Amino acid sequence: MPHSAAAQTTDNPTSLCQTAASQDWFEDDWACEVKGDGLAIAAPSQTAILADTLDDSVEQFESFFGPTTTKVAVVGASPLPPEGKQLLEEAGYVVLPWISKAARQRLVRASVERQVMEQTAALPEAQRQALLERALSQLEQGEADDNQAPSPTELGSLAHEAGHLLLKAMIDGAKTLPTGQIRYGSSAPDWLDELAAVLNENAELTSSRYDSARERLAEGKSPLSYTLEEFLTMEHPSLKAAELVRARQGGGGNVAIALSGDEAKRFLEQSGGDPVQFYVQARLFADFMLDATGNQQVFREITQAYSSDGDLADWLEENHAAYGLPSDTDALAVRLDEWVAARLKQDL
Repeated sequence: MPHSAAAQTTDNPTSLCQTAASQDWFEDDWACEVKGDGLAIAAPSQTAILADTLDDSVEQFESFFGPTTTKVAVVGASPLPPEGKQLLEEAGYVVLPWISKAARQRLVRASVERQVMEQTAALPEAQRQALLERALSQLEQGEADDNQAPSPTELGSLAHEAGHLLLKAMIDGAKTLPTGQIRYGSSAPDWLDELAAVLNENAELTSSRYDSARERLAEGKSPLSYTLEEFLTMEHPSLKAAELVRARQGGGGNVAIALSGDEAKRFLEQSGGDPVQFYVQARLFADFMLDATGNQQVFREITQAYSSDGDLADWLEENHAAYGLPSDTDALAVRLDEWVAARLKQDL
């Protein structure tokens, strides 16, 4: 559609939904709903809660990182056709795919079918089909309904992904990475990118992060899987594995896939680390800094330091006295360990 037509819908949510509904990619059983800065195109029974979640996620992001003009849309299609993505982006939205429980079941089924067919290629067809039937019988029983209400964990995950996109829009805008350069999210360091996402999570996911930390503590392990120096300089543990999967799927855009069995095991092996522990450490470090500084928008300041070609060490050197923090990251790591130990002790 012409740019001018899309632009006319920017301040008219009803018009934007009407335009979207007239597109060939818009499924007959979808609905479109806008709530503040959130838009959802999905099953009619889900659009209100999805749009509300995204509107809340923008507000939550702003509470930590400052004002943004970016809005977030979620669409029940993966991948979204270019014309659909263009329509929403020209109206000021970044776009996420929405995968319902029923859609995930279909993706997992496809993953299992692909693996069985690959692993039994040399066998007679009847034997292959028998093995496939046996493998599929092990999957979750019962068909999920596309209209089933999203769980709190699903909604928290949606807000998490919105956090990634909002930080990327704030830092990078429409910039594209140089050829050959690969990033997990924005051009910010991966720890800051992930921190923006976990700060956007709901109480359900936040509680699960602390549960994971307490489990490690009960096992006699440090709740922090990485030293602070490692955490501040490392790539996201899933980056390399995600790129391999993306390349196999043809690359490009936000494409939702599901991995199971051997594929999921290979993904974790190729990651070179447990992404869950990266999320846990991002949450603990975020809460430590918020508590230590008493500044809800301390990460807005730190993000600005990185945008000015600085880093956390530079920010600390300049601001440590104002916040009563150590002047270097080595001493900050000691304070972090002490804070985490005290925080988790409160839960015992």
